[in-house]
Amino acid sequence: MSLIKFYRSDRSTAGITDAVFKELEAAAGKPLAERIDLSLPDGETRTPAFLAVNPNGQVPAIVHDGAALWESVAITMRASGSSGAT
Repeated sequence: MSLIKFYRSDRSTAGITDAVFKELEAAAGKPLAERIDLSLPDGETRTPAFLAVNPNGQVPAIVHDGAALWESVAITMRASGSSGAT
């Protein structure tokens, strides 16, 4: 299984999704996500590369198996399914 690319920022609601990943990783005993930190003040969520992941330019967002998701509930459901926790 490939790691989920998890786009996050310290100054955002992505902290909630990060906490979910940490709990799932602890239960699975292995990493599930590659965390990619973006700077909101530096405009890193407005770059063409990130806007290709999330056209809204907001975090959290993930890319898993070629599919991009950016709603927290959808990310949590995908992460829990990938961890084997469901």
